[in-house]
Amino acid sequence: MSEDNYVPPPSDDTVLPERAPAAPVSRPHDSREVTSDVDAQRRATADADSGGAAALLAVARTQPFMRNFNRCAHDRFPARMTAETRVSKMIEEHPHWYKACFVADYILVLMAILLIGTSAALVIWKTFFA
Repeated sequence: MSEDNYVPPPSDDTVLPERAPAAPVSRPHDSREVTSDVDAQRRATADADSGGAAALLAVARTQPFMRNFNRCAHDRFPARMTAETRVSKMIEEHPHWYKACFVADYILVLMAILLIGTSAALVIWKTFFA
């Protein structure tokens, strides 16, 4: 072994530099996404409070399962990606969950509309025929 390439072996008393702890990564949600969810919920609540057809439309617009799917997509993927890209990647990775959320929202809206329609039909029946 030549003296030019000689590296002394580490001794036990060698102090290694401490590695700085990694800074915690906090990824704030896109404020537009949160605001749009909050605004949509406020509009739905206001529409439901006004009664009539607006309440029926508010029920038809609710999508709690898809909202949960989208929120999980936004939490799972980095903020540097667009919202559409995050949701698309989530759909690619979890197609069965996406289909289940879609079907569950469809069934929920259908049940709510049937309940409202049945209630309205029952009130009309009792008012005019009973």
